[in-house]
Amino acid sequence: MPSLPDMPSLGNPFSGISAPDLSLPSMPDFGNPFSGLSGPDVSLPDLPSVGTPGMPGFRFLELPDLPDIDIDLSEWDLLPSFDIPDWDGDNESERQKPDVRAKKTDKVKVEIRLETEEGVGIPRTPFQVIGQKGFRFSGTVDNQGCAVVEVPRGEYEVKYPVARTMYLRAVAANLNYAITKSDPERFKKLLEIPWTALPDLVVEFDLLYGTSNEKRFRLVVQEAAKKFQMESLVCMRLGEAGLIGGNYTCPEPLAEA
Repeated sequence: MPSLPDMPSLGNPFSGISAPDLSLPSMPDFGNPFSGLSGPDVSLPDLPSVGTPGMPGFRFLELPDLPDIDIDLSEWDLLPSFDIPDWDGDNESERQKPDVRAKKTDKVKVEIRLETEEGVGIPRTPFQVIGQKGFRFSGTVDNQGCAVVEVPRGEYEVKYPVARTMYLRAVAANLNYAITKSDPERFKKLLEIPWTALPDLVVEFDLLYGTSNEKRFRLVVQEAAKKFQMESLVCMRLGEAGLIGGNYTCPEPLAEA
């Protein structure tokens, strides 16, 4: 097979061509602009070792008390003011009727306590409360001499039975207290009231502490007289009032006298 002839050497056609210089000029040295600045020391202190939870030697850190921060928001008008009625009723039915509760906000609860000068409650006594806007309420105190009434705001007045009735009921309350507490001195003193008042005292005592079928005065006074060894005194006082005989008895020697 015939060989190809030698090709002439043409050299490097790009040997005379050079690329432009694209290197950036050198920037001047400004140094470190923050070299003269120093910040506060914010390094955290070393925390004491508390050990591993659940392992011997573990303890909780005692943290320092932090100061209370009091922020005054009194001048900030954050929320509008709403006049909301008291919807907290005494039961579920009242809570469903806020208009009913709103009407009650003009009333206050008043506790009535009827007692003697010695602080003994006078039970089962009627009373009447008179308040503002023609308000009137009639009721009866409980066995401790107490009652609670809702009255309109403002001045009010409480009325009880006539003075003589209240005097006899106060004596009856103190007499019952002396018998209950086994106080012979008070028992004796209470029986020294005028004999003309004894029949009415018996009536009031039975109304306060007895029942319709029980003569409470006869039972408790005679038992107390025996206990305090004052049968003669009691019999004499009841005799002066014309109460001896029937429900009331005396020792035979004194009765015959």
